[in-house]
Amino acid sequence: MQVAKGTSMSVSPSLVGSESCGHVDQLPGGHSVEQVDINQNLTERGDEARENLLDPLKHDKESGWSLAGGGGETGQAFTALRPAYSTPQPPLLAASSGGWRGRRCPLGAEPSRGGASPQRAACGAGLAAARAAQGAGSWIQASNNSVEVVLGGGPGPRRLHCRREWEGCYLQSAISAPRPGFGPSGTAVAFFEERAHQLGLSCQKVEVTPGYVIPVLTWPGTNPTLSSILLNSHMDVVPVFKEHWSHDPFEAFKDSEGYIYARGTQDMKSVSIQYLEAVRRLKVEGHRFPRTIHMTFVPDEEIGGHKGMELLVQRPEFQALRVGFALDEGLANPTDAFTVFYSERSLWWVRFTSSGRPGHGSRFIEDTAAEKLHKVVSSILAFREKERQRLKSNPHLKEGAVTCVNLTKLEGGVAYNVVPATMSASFDFRLAPDVDLQAFEKQLQSWCQAAGEGVTFEFAQRWMKPRVTPIDDANPWWAAFNRVCKDMNLTLEPEIFPAATDSRYLRAVGIPALGFSPMNRTPVLLHDHDERLHETVFLRGIDIYTRLLSVLASTAVQTCVSRYKAALLGLGVLLFMLLLYVGLPGPPEQTSWLLGDPNVTVLVGLTPGNSPIFYREVLPLHRTHRVEVVLLHGKAFNSHTWEQLGTLQLLSRRGYRAVALDLPGFGNSAPSKEVSTEAGRAELLERVLRDLEVQNAVLVSPSLSGHYALPFLMQSHHQLRGFVPIAPTSTQNYNQEQFWAVKTPTLILYGELDHKLAQESLQQLRHLPNHSVVKIHNAGHACYLHKPQDFHLVLLDFLDHLS
Repeated sequence: MQVAKGTSMSVSPSLVGSESCGHVDQLPGGHSVEQVDINQNLTERGDEARENLLDPLKHDKESGWSLAGGGGETGQAFTALRPAYSTPQPPLLAASSGGWRGRRCPLGAEPSRGGASPQRAACGAGLAAARAAQGAGSWIQASNNSVEVVLGGGPGPRRLHCRREWEGCYLQSAISAPRPGFGPSGTAVAFFEERAHQLGLSCQKVEVTPGYVIPVLTWPGTNPTLSSILLNSHMDVVPVFKEHWSHDPFEAFKDSEGYIYARGTQDMKSVSIQYLEAVRRLKVEGHRFPRTIHMTFVPDEEIGGHKGMELLVQRPEFQALRVGFALDEGLANPTDAFTVFYSERSLWWVRFTSSGRPGHGSRFIEDTAAEKLHKVVSSILAFREKERQRLKSNPHLKEGAVTCVNLTKLEGGVAYNVVPATMSASFDFRLAPDVDLQAFEKQLQSWCQAAGEGVTFEFAQRWMKPRVTPIDDANPWWAAFNRVCKDMNLTLEPEIFPAATDSRYLRAVGIPALGFSPMNRTPVLLHDHDERLHETVFLRGIDIYTRLLSVLASTAVQTCVSRYKAALLGLGVLLFMLLLYVGLPGPPEQTSWLLGDPNVTVLVGLTPGNSPIFYREVLPLHRTHRVEVVLLHGKAFNSHTWEQLGTLQLLSRRGYRAVALDLPGFGNSAPSKEVSTEAGRAELLERVLRDLEVQNAVLVSPSLSGHYALPFLMQSHHQLRGFVPIAPTSTQNYNQEQFWAVKTPTLILYGELDHKLAQESLQQLRHLPNHSVVKIHNAGHACYLHKPQDFHLVLLDFLDHLS
């Protein structure tokens, strides 16, 4: 191995508890710590070691560890610890293998010889002990001015300790970790198991499908009743084209400017290590937080997450984590700002296949597969250009706000002189959150029909559950995240993620998630040649996560209790409500569930289509009922009313999914000409239920919302499991026979003091054949506001009977 002449490193005996070089200390479990004198010139090995290095995409080397390094005037004297495998590993799953190369790290002054330091370290040139190391597994831990390298081999890992002033080797360990194995005993899983052991964290290995294990590292909080914080990252990386890189993509080369080149520097090995280092710092400082912090490391995000997060969120092990908020990966930002992502485009991979007449290549054959496929491709590329121009012409639009599509594969033919009977073209669609997904699928069908007979399409992947994490102060998680960034003078640019991450699976099950990789002043190079990250950006990212975790894990999420109290104070009856109903019969948890639950998160989003409807949604916290509740609103209100009252949170705690809508022209929903007719209003509700995949709906309709609910009831009552009118308008538009034809179970609610609309609507609603009537005493037209506890009790009783 070639290194710069005279390269050496001082060893601190105090770090290993021995004054003599070569001493071996035992670690727990039979592992040993070996102190090695590395003040020696290793040039005698020459190029021999380099020849023994494992090519990251080849697997024919003898199992073991090798050394590599470099020399020259710039002091490139780092060793490279490269694992050699006898068993081939899939290149797509080849997380950065090998070690690191780069500038000579600055060494500190003479190491302290006081007591044993917790900041044990090793890095730099000439790790001679690696010659004898056998097995797989190396890692590096940095803290302040110290770095620790652990080599696999023997009965357990051996630790080499020395002093150093640069923390960036921790990043290089992430890049240089052995090629991942995702099974229960795989190297990648073992890597994080060892990190958990070193940090004093528990590590649960969840095998979501055979051969795919997700390590879940947990730092318990002091209040287990609170929802937890989830930090998610992925272990896999995409393949490389080594010939296009300036430096070996699996060497983690650090150039003279401080840029570290390696596959995974941006996507997303650095973030994984930043999570771990932030937790380590907080633990070393003696912090404990109310909320538990979990870290998940998934195996297959780069190929869709179907054997990772998509399965994990469905498992009881994940439910037991009780996640209230999640952070996941984002993108670099070339400016001074930091990008944070609150939603994603829907990923559709679509393969179009065209069938036509085959024949000899010398003839003008009609109706060929190629001609028809060309028409489809042309239509899609014309749509692509239209979206590109829309983005280009509007400086306020970000890439995630428009739909992108690219032709990624063409297939067909067997010989140059044979006209093929079939040909296919594959496209990668990324649909903006406001796209009506059902309508867009019909557009695909129309392109096929226009091309001619025998043209079909199929989905290799299709995401149909776009969700949005709110980014306003009504979301306490966003408020806490944003506050930290402001305190640290970080400029945030909220955007819709243009591609796809595992965040979509988290949002789909009701967990608010933000995509955030703290990389500003960095070109976006994920999946690109020469992927790199500057060491200062990496180190600052650790500082940012340290601050974020401190606040998020201590965040007292503004509960519906406080909002509920504020609403009642405005009505002047808070004290009366609390005293009056404390002794009412009901479930054991009545005095708390009537006020909601502090761990319920209210999601917000927009339905797809040209006239999107804003909604707030909660998912069941525990057991799930078959019916789902859809809440409309009156003239002076919107969907936020149901959150302020605690209705959404209460339904979630009682096991119901609930969705509250902003009708067109109210709250966050824009006015729409489509609802100028009864048919249009009925169609709007039908579309919303379809888009949100609401099944067995119970429709709650106060006052003005009768304009929407009653046309829908008359036209599509078979879609409803229940109906709760609260003095609705528009009842006079229907006769007795029309009401009599509706068999939907109905709870008619009205306030005792509502002498006008309640009586008018009751006269008509009584014609519904399957109804019951409840009058709420001392309440007016908005009886659910005046007597919310009475309203909640009656509503829950009705829903429980339907379930």
